[in-house]
Amino acid sequence: HSIAPGDSTPLHRHFCEEVAVVLAGRGELHVEDTVQPFGPDSTLVIPLGANHRIVNTGAAPLLMLTAFSSAAVETVEALDQPAVALEAA
Repeated sequence: HSIAPGDSTPLHRHFCEEVAVVLAGRGELHVEDTVQPFGPDSTLVIPLGANHRIVNTGAAPLLMLTAFSSAAVETVEALDQPAVALEAA
């Protein structure tokens, strides 16, 4: 997963846990009402059902490897509009 400088994911949630390993770049993880800055070699853990957004605050692309606790991942934007459904490869 890659996020360009100054960009972010939309505010959304999953019906499973998400773990992201930051390979390169810097950013902020917004989970519910908290904001956590992070850098390279960080591991982000996002609980099931938590509204969250990942923001690239750096000058370079933010590169992450993401894993989910479910084979089929349903993503719902914060306004309860379906955004993306991912299937395991």
